[in-house]
Amino acid sequence: MSTSAPVLWSIHHPPRVHVLALSCYCVCSCHFQPYHDSPLKRFLLERALAAPMNVGHYFFWHLKAEVHAPHCCERFGLILEEYLSFAGRFTTELRKQAAAVLRLQRVAEMVVRLKRDHGYSDPEAMKEYSKACEKLNRDFFQPMGKFQLPLDPKIEVTQLVVEKWYTLRRIREAQAKEIQFSCRAGCECQNEMC
Repeated sequence: MSTSAPVLWSIHHPPRVHVLALSCYCVCSCHFQPYHDSPLKRFLLERALAAPMNVGHYFFWHLKAEVHAPHCCERFGLILEEYLSFAGRFTTELRKQAAAVLRLQRVAEMVVRLKRDHGYSDPEAMKEYSKACEKLNRDFFQPMGKFQLPLDPKIEVTQLVVEKWYTLRRIREAQAKEIQFSCRAGCECQNEMC
């Protein structure tokens, strides 16, 4: 009897590290739940709300990545809405991140459209890309201030560093560029761009 209690505790209350590592798989498993409200969904919401800066951050982005699929958009949209309604002040941070990702997607789509529809060459497209990113810095990132990087919530960034881009590799005769952000003052991320 006494040996089963720790086992039950570990099944129902796994360490945060395990939940974080498995959150992507658990979110994908929500596809196959028979109802929108399931024990798995409640468990994930409970753990995400208990640790919004860690588990909740990745939970949000896993849901956001899946919400576009037509067969599960309603379910994941409802889960996202429920999570954001209870996430408190962390909701503001997630909205900043989502807005930044959306703006960067629009800039990337603009470059693709210029090259595909208007026949821009690579240097011309990169020139327009740089202009759009500088405008994004001026009109969006500077007024917004600092925000957490969607890929890693431990890093806070302020704006794009357009001048320090470098070529990563050639892809179909076009140059892929790495997007760099400048970190907030006093950052300890030990990144060479700070």
